[in-house]
Amino acid sequence: MQSACPPNNFGNSGYSFSDSCHDVVDAWGGGAADTKRNRLIVWGGGHSGYSGNEVYALDLNNLTVKRLTDPALPLSTGCTEELSGPTPNSRHTYDSLVYIADSDLMLSFSGSLAPTGCASGAAWKFQFPDFAWTRLTPSGPPPVYNGGIAAASYDPNRKLVFISTESYGSFASYNYGTNTYTLLNKNAMTDYHETSVIDPKRKLFYLFGGGFAESIDISGKDRNYKLSAIKASECGFIQAAYPGVDFDREQNVVVGWGGGNTVYFYNPDTDSCSSVVYPNGPGAQQANGTSKRFSYFPGLNIFALVNSFTQNAYTLRLTGGRPAQASGFTLVPSAEPSSADTPDVPATSGEQPGAAAESDQAKTKASSTKLGGKSRQAATSPEQDFHERCHAPGVIKCVGWDDPLDFIPAHGGGGYADGLYPASDGTYQGTMDTSIKTSGAGSLRFTIRPNATSNWTGYWRANFGPLGKLTAFGPHTTLYLQFRLRLDSSLLNFRWNNVGDTGWKVFIAYGPIPGASCTGAQFVQENTYQTNVATAYTSCGNPSLYSNNGVPPMLIEQGDYNCPYKHEGGYAAPKCFVYPAESWMTEYWVVETGDYGQPNTHFTAYIAAAGQPLKRFIDLANFKFNAGADPSDALETILLQPYLSGANGSKTNPTAHMWFDELIISTKPIAAPKY
Repeated sequence: MQSACPPNNFGNSGYSFSDSCHDVVDAWGGGAADTKRNRLIVWGGGHSGYSGNEVYALDLNNLTVKRLTDPALPLSTGCTEELSGPTPNSRHTYDSLVYIADSDLMLSFSGSLAPTGCASGAAWKFQFPDFAWTRLTPSGPPPVYNGGIAAASYDPNRKLVFISTESYGSFASYNYGTNTYTLLNKNAMTDYHETSVIDPKRKLFYLFGGGFAESIDISGKDRNYKLSAIKASECGFIQAAYPGVDFDREQNVVVGWGGGNTVYFYNPDTDSCSSVVYPNGPGAQQANGTSKRFSYFPGLNIFALVNSFTQNAYTLRLTGGRPAQASGFTLVPSAEPSSADTPDVPATSGEQPGAAAESDQAKTKASSTKLGGKSRQAATSPEQDFHERCHAPGVIKCVGWDDPLDFIPAHGGGGYADGLYPASDGTYQGTMDTSIKTSGAGSLRFTIRPNATSNWTGYWRANFGPLGKLTAFGPHTTLYLQFRLRLDSSLLNFRWNNVGDTGWKVFIAYGPIPGASCTGAQFVQENTYQTNVATAYTSCGNPSLYSNNGVPPMLIEQGDYNCPYKHEGGYAAPKCFVYPAESWMTEYWVVETGDYGQPNTHFTAYIAAAGQPLKRFIDLANFKFNAGADPSDALETILLQPYLSGANGSKTNPTAHMWFDELIISTKPIAAPKY
């Protein structure tokens, strides 16, 4: 599809459209099947990947790729929902694009906006045949109240679009005829790497991907619209992130593709898959998924696939209604125009593309280590650098605090939902700072007010995955945690251990949840006794992450530092890493949990001031973690806040601030920031 892109400097904009437009697909771009004209619509971009908002189509009637619209100018430079026209700003579209044949239009819900990654909660329609965008203002509670990622599919039986907001936990319907949202289930928490599909015969809404498979009865019989896990036995495609999934009306089965030559056929009646290997496939799935860029066209009885923007498209015909008789993948040669297409009329017929084969180029993978992750091309901006780290393999949580919607108070989940929570007096002291940040539009700033209590700022909770499907870091797992931290001079120059028992904390990582934060499976970073050096402890206070089992003589920082405990204080560089004031730092934690209560856990933590390489300040192998553990113990969440244990509001203290930015939680190593 690359040659259908606008040229660089289109409209004298100065923007590199042709160089960057591959991110229409590559940056979590979605698709929709225009079954009236036999065209696979592709629209995407967003965040720091691509700012053009043009729409593309794979025309299966004449085997061409077309650009249906030109990009709107000027491009967005901030958190902008609308561009000229009005038209929607470019965005990651994920699985949120839906075609409604009855009304001949495509709908879009949510997304991650260019160029900052701000989350969209808006709904748009793209009307055929005149290619006109209109922003919709539905009544009813929006399922994407906080923006983000949605998976949506159209039910031809009830004439409704069903929407899962995935990690936000809302399941809703949208009625285009009445322009109305209806919230159906506010506790349908799922993984956010899933693709949705509706089985109109059995009246079920499915989600597949990220290792999960679920279903919801949308017949109307279940008024609770309960989300149920299904086995999907032998369905290898569900291991992929955002796999290609659609319903084959000829065979009444769900067809799934997660890369390579293997296609899976899910039979809801047996809750299992059969699979067939076809020749001449497109190779590995594009790294950021497929979603509805793999779609079924009943008029032609073929599946169409756009795997990568720089790769030719493919079709798959399942002839005779039996998978074993399928003819295999066929290549769609491109003949793209260099300018936008004109409004058109529906096609009346189409023919099967001729057979051809294309081999995917092998992808080079670099080995990963604790520090640095996989090798990457040089990012051209802090935003792109964070974007690449945020969407690397293994990432289960990523927060940049770049959207005002991020600061809507957390709700739901029985008090354990992701997001911002109030201080002990009910006020919200976690706010968006748009001037002090490391990338994007903002950062998270906590304000400690005078006469502090222990929870005088509130906190930000980041769960290790969606509630109900948390990634539990228990024995024989490795947690990777990275974030940016900034402290003002009042946090470092005032004796906060005179206000509380010890000093302010940076974070509390613990589990399981729901449950209290003082557990055996816990580790906490704290400025203990106002030493102003980076130290931490485990298991609700004992043992600390010090050498010699926390018995003097001991090192309170190890690794690349050699910071010995001093009863009289006075810690200084170069033996110790001392927190700098009014400067961003990067922290990176690697927790390799062995067996609880046995000396085989390894804590490694790195830290660096701005512009400096990461260095180890904690490196404790053979550490005995969580002695006397409960078998269910596991790290499942983290609280970010300058918590002050023992503070009760009776002591005087100055106003102080702590900032966070670029939080990443992963099951795999995270690359070090380049900015």
